[in-house]
Amino acid sequence: MSHQLKQLNQMKAVIWTEYGPAATSLKLGTVPTPVLKDSNSLLVKIRAAGIAQGDCEMRALNMPFYLRAPIRLLAGLRKPSRLTVLGQQFAGIVESVGTNVSQFKVGDEVYGTTGLQFGAYAEYIVVPEQPANGSFVSQKPANLSFEQASVSALSALEAFTFLKQANLAPGERVLILGGGGNIGSFAVQIAKSHFRASHVVAVDGTNKIDMLRSIGADQAVDFTKEEYICTTTDRFDVILDTPGKSDFSTCSRLLNEHGRYAKGMYQFNELTGSSKIGTKQMIHSPSTYSLVDFKIISRLLETGSVKPILDKTFSIEEIVQAHEYSESGDKVGCIAITVSK
Repeated sequence: MSHQLKQLNQMKAVIWTEYGPAATSLKLGTVPTPVLKDSNSLLVKIRAAGIAQGDCEMRALNMPFYLRAPIRLLAGLRKPSRLTVLGQQFAGIVESVGTNVSQFKVGDEVYGTTGLQFGAYAEYIVVPEQPANGSFVSQKPANLSFEQASVSALSALEAFTFLKQANLAPGERVLILGGGGNIGSFAVQIAKSHFRASHVVAVDGTNKIDMLRSIGADQAVDFTKEEYICTTTDRFDVILDTPGKSDFSTCSRLLNEHGRYAKGMYQFNELTGSSKIGTKQMIHSPSTYSLVDFKIISRLLETGSVKPILDKTFSIEEIVQAHEYSESGDKVGCIAITVSK
């Protein structure tokens, strides 16, 4: 009996053991199953987790140096110790609810983000009903599978937030660098369907060009065949660089007057230097996600105005391969792991 109780109190999870490559830092194991203690929270059995760009960056500390110290303070100085299970976006089924929870019931299919808590690479997670520290949860769009919903929870919200902070207005022209990735594939669609951009140019690799056209890009550019930023005479009102590999000074020549430039990751000198070149502006305010925006994303997904591009689904046992594929540059859109059935 004691062995059975021990088994019931443990859940399968991907344990983050060190900062470094996926092969040496991610191990499948067991951790204590979370207990629902807060009356305002719900326990979710996770069916699928989306591999977010930030998961891979966190795992390997693949980020500008000024961000590495805060990450170590959050997760652990020498190795992950305070935060040992990654995963920022999930979809699953409500297992139990706190006494004060009013919007969800046992059996509801939900999707959401974990915020600074992380923890989606596991069989169960406790999340607050109301937003807290970047955590959001909502009813899963019925037209999406658990895997599709899991990749949409954070990646679509990030794309929406970048475009919103850049003040993309109806009728404007937008250039999206890295349009074929997690955030970019949502940004192309959201720019057209919600913000009503008049013209969207998306840049990415050869294997993503057909997909970019299929999701509404007016022009899809293969960066392996054309140095578009250096050669084009096109001009844009907004440039969004989702991988964060370009720089404002180079891209500014492609901006119209009062144009805005945003990117997924800023270098230190970009944060400390000038954010303006004439009337052109680099947007580098911290990304702040809102419940209102999350609800907009849900509606766009429910109506089919925005569709997750799911390249591959891996099992939780294949988490190393999933991370390696995510970082390879070959994936088209998003990837997910199936956590439980």
